[in-house]
Amino acid sequence: SRDTARSLQALGVDCPMAVVGRGVDVECFHPKHASAQLRRQWGADEQTAVLLYVGRLSPEKEVQVIINAFSALQQSSRQKTLLVIVGDGPEREKLQRLSGSAVVFTGSLSGARLSEAYASADVFVFASQVETFGNVVLEAMASGLPVLAYDNACAQQHVRHQQSGWLCGLGNSAEFLRLMRALPQRSVLKRMGLGAREDIQDIGWQYPVQQFEQALYSAAGAIL
Repeated sequence: SRDTARSLQALGVDCPMAVVGRGVDVECFHPKHASAQLRRQWGADEQTAVLLYVGRLSPEKEVQVIINAFSALQQSSRQKTLLVIVGDGPEREKLQRLSGSAVVFTGSLSGARLSEAYASADVFVFASQVETFGNVVLEAMASGLPVLAYDNACAQQHVRHQQSGWLCGLGNSAEFLRLMRALPQRSVLKRMGLGAREDIQDIGWQYPVQQFEQALYSAAGAIL
């Protein structure tokens, strides 16, 4: 990321640098994989806005912040909401115990089941502040989900605030809570999700390959 490049420069690395980004499989992660049957299994109907988190369940991911914000959202929202957490890790048992039956935990998913989970939700919520990149943000956007995340790493590069999602200042958990409590109706989330998909549909895996090739050509040109 650009932040990594700046950090290296600050440490005194003064050789030429090129930022090679990340890509996403825009066919594997696509709105077409949405499943009404899966939503019913989760306990969501057509009026339910499904919030989704995907990632490791460990302290640095701050999943507890999402659960706390979701509890506040349930008390204030006029629409039905559901939180689905995909992933596993050392905090899973603790998080399940604290959230009770109000949150759906699926465990780790991969392949078609993961694609289906992304596309069947309505908004992606991501409270981690320690990402080097965070490719799950790209996967969510490719699946047609707006993203609520901190203004950092992948979200900083690709999410347009109040257009394809919402960006919160690093360290401002109160702002994260406020933004989550203010999530719009499902119809608005769907419209924003389509915009998110459009923003990144050209960032397939060929994109970073081309960036890397260009970096090699530049390095070779400097040597020659």
